[in-house]
Amino acid sequence: MAEGLVNTPEFRVLELATCSKQDYCQAALRMRHNEFWWYMRGLAPYRGYSRPFPGPTGRWWYCVRPRPVCAERLERTRGTSSMVVPDQPVADVTERDLTREPAWRGCQSHPLGPHEESEPMILRHLGRLVQRCDMGLLRLAERPMLTKDADPILQPLIAIAGPPRSGTTVTYQLLTQGLDVWFMNNLHYILYRTPVLGYRLARLLTRPYVSDYRSVHGFVAGLNGPAEANLFWQHWCDLHLEERDPHPKPDRLNRFAREMNTLWKLDGRPFLAGWLAHGFYISFLLERFPRSIIIRTQRDMLSTAVSVLRARRRAIRDDRLRWSLCPRDVEEFGHGSPAEIAAAQVYLVERAFDEQARQSAHCLLAAPYAEVCADPQGFVHQVAHFARRRGIDVTEVAQPNIPQAFTASKVQPDTESARPVLAALEALIAAKGSVSAPLTL
Repeated sequence: MAEGLVNTPEFRVLELATCSKQDYCQAALRMRHNEFWWYMRGLAPYRGYSRPFPGPTGRWWYCVRPRPVCAERLERTRGTSSMVVPDQPVADVTERDLTREPAWRGCQSHPLGPHEESEPMILRHLGRLVQRCDMGLLRLAERPMLTKDADPILQPLIAIAGPPRSGTTVTYQLLTQGLDVWFMNNLHYILYRTPVLGYRLARLLTRPYVSDYRSVHGFVAGLNGPAEANLFWQHWCDLHLEERDPHPKPDRLNRFAREMNTLWKLDGRPFLAGWLAHGFYISFLLERFPRSIIIRTQRDMLSTAVSVLRARRRAIRDDRLRWSLCPRDVEEFGHGSPAEIAAAQVYLVERAFDEQARQSAHCLLAAPYAEVCADPQGFVHQVAHFARRRGIDVTEVAQPNIPQAFTASKVQPDTESARPVLAALEALIAAKGSVSAPLTL
């Protein structure tokens, strides 16, 4: 019997050692899209999680979330494991039904949602492998394609910035559907060190992106899904998720300008980039891209911080470790509670973005999360109008794939999970001053 499991009205314990194949498949189907913590002694620590899948010998396996982090081996015909499943009816399923889609998800840096289960994992592994390879030959092959024009960069830029969990990804997806722009998709991002070649390959092999407005911690599934392109900005401009002064190599900046101007000649549309850390480097981006606007997403800090805390627990299995954007002064809060760390991260990111925004208010457009969710089409009109005022010729899509509204989630201040975060945010504001983002809604 597994440790820490009890029978409750909501859950029942299923003994895998004695259950039938039908019972097992029904139980596994119930828990596929939920979070569970299984306990078993004598197993090595393991990262990642998946739904049940059969091994080559016919045994069933399942990688689990922490508490503690471990690999759970399920042996349907022998063994002593048990699992907790919701006590709710499900349709009859068979072992074949359960494993029809690829089940093994491997060791991932973030959990993958149910909507990603149809994406072949081999493509993602291949993409990471290609990104690690030496691109010397590809760079040589790309060189004749590049224009000789370097500075200034003529390519217009529409950059999205904001704290993690503040609506940056949904804003990115929304603008890909509402504006006639080009963006770096997941296939293009594989060749981030040769952007022109990557652009040509993506145009050749991928279909136009039609968003379902789903994502997992900023990742949008599909080869044609929009990429945050963290390594692209790091490689070419020395911009990082950790706030620091960029010191890009001059020859690389020169090549970057040629790449961007070539892409401008090939496509002729503004470049839409949805990367969180743009807000740390607004001055740098305006210097490199004279024709640019920055869209800054904002959400009330309480909802953002609570969401960051939950996401950190899901993504890296530890609510004390650094995750996503890292402002300069966040290390001084490294010994605080998880709520204090999340609150400090959000507050300091907002403060850093405020400092950059004060110097560049003329090119900054605020995107409050609640307003974007309430009127997505109106927000697209607002972005297009603002871009045209800044000299960027952008066209709105005639029949955009845009819903009438999104459901905007917010955290109530009086909930148990919100109280310590709210107290930490109030202490930061009292000690260091207010920021432009609202504390609560």
